[in-house]
Amino acid sequence: AIGLYQEGKGVEILGEADSGEYAGQTRFLDRNIFSSGTELSRRMRFTVSPRFTALCLMTDGVSDPRFETEVGLKSMERWNAFWQEIRPALDQDPPENALLKWLDFFSQGNHDDRSLLVVW
Repeated sequence: AIGLYQEGKGVEILGEADSGEYAGQTRFLDRNIFSSGTELSRRMRFTVSPRFTALCLMTDGVSDPRFETEVGLKSMERWNAFWQEIRPALDQDPPENALLKWLDFFSQGNHDDRSLLVVW
């Protein structure tokens, strides 16, 4: 999941979630996705924003337990809750250690590996 979050204003989702025949199916960025540009532009977006609260990129090990569905990923309520959860870690010194500790949460049925990048 990739979201450009603006606290109190909204979130812009900058990509389309992969889904396949099987849960957790991996979709590789191979040569075919770049051949026409159509598939790439459908799956990835960009925006120019002079101000934002955070740009968040996360694997499904983070997005599934926090947002659950594609509808949840577009929910401002869920993004606000997510931001309130990770914001204290960003105030720590160094923030990467606090985020690493935060990533060690338990979520029943969600045991994927977790990666998170936050630009704030």
